Amino acid sequence: MTMQRRDFLVRASAVLGAATSARTAAASPPASAKPGVAETDVSLSTWAAVRDQFSLSRDHIHMAMLLFASHPKPVRDAIEQHRRGFDANPVLYLHENMERCEREARAAAASYVGGAADEIALTGNTTTGLALLYGGLPLRKDQEILTTTHDHYVTHESLRLRALHTGAAVRKIPLYAVPEKASEDEIVGNLVKAVRPHTRAVAVTWVHSSTGVKLPIRKMSDALGDLNRRRDADDRVLLCVDGVHAFGVERETVGDLGCDFLVAGCHKWIFGPRGTGIVWGRAEAWKGNAGIIPCFDWGALKAWMRGEPPDAVPAGPRTSPGGFSPTITAGPCTRRSVFTSASVGRASPPASTSWPSAARTAWRSCPRSSCARRARRPSPPASCASRSRASRPKRSSSVCWRARSWRATRPTLRRTRA
Repeated sequence: MTMQRRDFLVRASAVLGAATSARTAAASPPASAKPGVAETDVSLSTWAAVRDQFSLSRDHIHMAMLLFASHPKPVRDAIEQHRRGFDANPVLYLHENMERCEREARAAAASYVGGAADEIALTGNTTTGLALLYGGLPLRKDQEILTTTHDHYVTHESLRLRALHTGAAVRKIPLYAVPEKASEDEIVGNLVKAVRPHTRAVAVTWVHSSTGVKLPIRKMSDALGDLNRRRDADDRVLLCVDGVHAFGVERETVGDLGCDFLVAGCHKWIFGPRGTGIVWGRAEAWKGNAGIIPCFDWGALKAWMRGEPPDAVPAGPRTSPGGFSPTITAGPCTRRSVFTSASVGRASPPASTSWPSAARTAWRSCPRSSCARRARRPSPPASCASRSRASRPKRSSSVCWRARSWRATRPTLRRTRA
């Protein structure tokens, strides 16, 4: 069973806050206390109630969730509770919570994306996730990675660095000519034509931030599956997806997508803490991934003490970077707080004007071209991203409303800049 977005945010907050509050309330907090649930049970039956969950300033219309999202109150509370727990007793709080929180974070993330907990690596952001994935891909010198001209700098640079170490080639192709006229047949056809016998991986982005084009990942996966049936296991094409601009917005699970890897940061559309992200990979696809950074999984440490490599540790935990990073020290694995919005999305969004329509209206009404725009009218709701997968309409077109909105307003923005 897959988890809806609101349940995904709720589930891991089930043990975050109460005991931390008890720790800070007492001069000598009990050593056995554990984090519990914050007091966040509020009604979200109106857009005003949804808006009140965010500390966004009211003098701007905020439309930059594609860059950074404001934390809703439950996430802010969870981060603060972890911070207080660390300040009260850093070592004890770490030892009592780190392993358990990471285990439960993987379980919550796996329930949301549709995979298994051991297939999830916890990372700091999309950039780190892509670097871990591509940096560890099993590649021979006679193989290549195929990517697109539409992909982000981080994908291109991660692949370039991998090519330097392996001698494998990197090739870039366009999947479509004109974003607003892109079709699924055009995209899939261009991909299939570009795959060669020595292509080992395809690196793509699910939703392109520059144009808003949403790739038909399922159809791309099916097309590559037809090619893979005629290949040996070590030569099959791996479909690797940067999903950061779809994670928390689109309702498809990894089973629906059919890809081999999905990478996403959690500080955008899903309202998670900055410095959180995941890499999901199929168990078969993880095989041969060399890894880059030592993990802090207890199984790996025990193997090290026996003088053995951590081969028995599942791929997800083994790929998760170890070390006491800001992600850890901000809370007992604050990465877990990405799943802690205990109230946002509990109730269905108010049945008022749809957010895409309101967003387009606000965008067009504002003469400024920056992401944060001076308000000329009451601010729209913070986001419709709290809607569950089931409540979101399924888009049939590969070009989503974000692309159409941007294209429609670009002439206005050009005149403003002139």
